[in-house]
Amino acid sequence: MAQFFAAVDCGTSAIKTAIFKEDGRLKSVVNKPCLPEIKNRCRIEQDPQLLVDKIFLALKEAVKKAKVKPASISSLSLSTQRATIIPVGKDKKPLGNFISWQDLRGGKVLGGFRRKISDKKYYKITGIPNNPIFSLAKILWIKKKAPQIYKKTDKFLLLHSYLLKELGCENYLEDYSNASLTGLLDIKKLSWSKKILKAAGLDEKRLAELTSSGKVIGFLSKEAAKRTSLKEGMPLVSGGGDQQCAACGAGAIKPGILEITLGTAGVPLVYLPQPVFDPKMRVMCCAHLIKGRWGLEGFQGCSGSSIQWLDRVTGGAGFGKAALAKAKESGPGAGGVLFYPYLAGAACPNWDPEAKGIFFGLTLNSTKPDLLRAVIEGISFETKEILKLYSWLGIKVKEIRLTGGGSKNDLWNQIQADIYQKKIFTLLNHQAALGGAAALAAFGAGLDQSLEKTAIRFSKLDKIFYPDKSKRARYNKIYKQYKEIHKSLSKGDIFRK
Repeated sequence: MAQFFAAVDCGTSAIKTAIFKEDGRLKSVVNKPCLPEIKNRCRIEQDPQLLVDKIFLALKEAVKKAKVKPASISSLSLSTQRATIIPVGKDKKPLGNFISWQDLRGGKVLGGFRRKISDKKYYKITGIPNNPIFSLAKILWIKKKAPQIYKKTDKFLLLHSYLLKELGCENYLEDYSNASLTGLLDIKKLSWSKKILKAAGLDEKRLAELTSSGKVIGFLSKEAAKRTSLKEGMPLVSGGGDQQCAACGAGAIKPGILEITLGTAGVPLVYLPQPVFDPKMRVMCCAHLIKGRWGLEGFQGCSGSSIQWLDRVTGGAGFGKAALAKAKESGPGAGGVLFYPYLAGAACPNWDPEAKGIFFGLTLNSTKPDLLRAVIEGISFETKEILKLYSWLGIKVKEIRLTGGGSKNDLWNQIQADIYQKKIFTLLNHQAALGGAAALAAFGAGLDQSLEKTAIRFSKLDKIFYPDKSKRARYNKIYKQYKEIHKSLSKGDIFRK
């Protein structure tokens, strides 16, 4: 009898669920929008009950859509947004909403921590910059600004551990890949850092227990089975962070293959056999799904969300084929318009939470297609800077694979090939994070002896985009201008005035 596997991808703006066949083919997929609440520029939250309800409903619909018997679905695993955190009381009930990774309120309370552990020392321990995007700043904010909630908190949980408990796990368990974006994990030892916990005044008992990805850690509860149409007692397999799952689902599980996620965020991630650290702390070294392996990650806070923002402020009609055709006609340089995608601050490689998004070069002749192309080019210029940084660190990129909703956009794919001057591959399954979660579910159920072998099953290539050599000089000139303007803005301390 054929085996099937269930996967959940709990992203920033949507819940996606899917049923995969053992050969990696997608049987069904369901997408449920689940936008965070943007209370102001710094405060962004998500309702835990809404997330759980949508996941259960989406799983139920995916099972129905796949037209397979629940008994034939062998296991389930998760891909989850990282760094998003929630305080939970001793009664296992949330003490508020999830504080999103995009929430920057914690930036104002990091000063005291920095006096105890310098940013340089912090990076050497965690592999990530000390930035309010990550969980540490959110916990410190609760401690200082909401002391009554902090006092009542039994556990500070990420989405992965919280959701698996809702599905039926007896204990709160967190995988290494998710934990590596909390800012609390010793990235070399793969354990909670005692030095950081001491400086933060945080007891390790208030965090989830750590575990590897791809392990059976629980079984679907009777209540969850009823709400999802899955079989009670079905194995629950430890999942991973969305970007690491996307890399797995794209087959980026060996040196030389770079995976770029084009989702709410934009994330270029490359496999590492051992940790690599940037002396200037611009890129993140995170835990891979494979224990004892790592990933180098260049995190951009606003990729697809920049396009969503542009759509929202220009009428909300969406960017269909006609709009993309006009953006193509705009040509390299977007009619002289440049876009800096810092709508939620600047992440890698500039790491400035105070940075703001900018359109530069607007004139009376600028058009909506120019703006759309400028946004796509601006995001791609930021990624180009990350790729140059990888090269500087001695990492050779032989092949680039694109994943996420943005990879369905052929114009964006071609623009990237032209800007990076590298061959670009897309996947048959654009939602590689779902594929990575399914690969973990399959591996945990014993389908293969190694996760590497399972990942190959779930990562089938589709289109190839070749760089247009005639555009190299033009884009190099525009990129140089893009960098020079950013340097002037930073030198003038514009973002803080």
